[in-house]
Amino acid sequence: MSDNTYPSLFDALCSQVEEDMAVCQIQGEQDWLAAIHLSAPNHWAPADKIGRPFGTVHGEVPGMEKLNQQYFKMLLTVIQKGPFSRFAWGISTDSRLNHHPIPPHGVGAKEWHGRSIGDGEGKIYVRVERQTLVGIPGCEAFLFTIRTYFYEIAELTAVEKNALMNAVDSMSPQSLEYKGLTGKVELLRKKLLAG
Repeated sequence: MSDNTYPSLFDALCSQVEEDMAVCQIQGEQDWLAAIHLSAPNHWAPADKIGRPFGTVHGEVPGMEKLNQQYFKMLLTVIQKGPFSRFAWGISTDSRLNHHPIPPHGVGAKEWHGRSIGDGEGKIYVRVERQTLVGIPGCEAFLFTIRTYFYEIAELTAVEKNALMNAVDSMSPQSLEYKGLTGKVELLRKKLLAG
């Protein structure tokens, strides 16, 4: 076996694209995250999600409570009528793709975290995920992809900076905490105005 051998066909296929991939399976009235190929986790661990239903996978996301109570119909729609796409965003103080919640050996948790907005000169980025959902009707499954992009806030237009601040200002305390912005909104505003 050479060093270039993939451990599975799934790994070989997923390694050919820049997106992270997940396969969600439905059988009867049950659903679960059946497979995942992840290089760019955004503060979550795949081991905590694999094999679990949609409602559990997204249980920590603020604002998903109503959807999580009746998500199964949405999953069937994804399979039968997709593809669909959406965008999710957050704030980051680095442009590193991998933000697994457990830092690698020898790297401090604060440095690894990537959400340390302060008064210093460090750069701040909008981390945007383009997410797609593509149904596989013959298998009662769908493919979920995530591709991550970074935009430095200093390079945003005035309209974009205003839209970003309006979005942050409209967040609930739970959403601010989920996105790592609790107690950092005024620092972010200051950085946006300075840039």
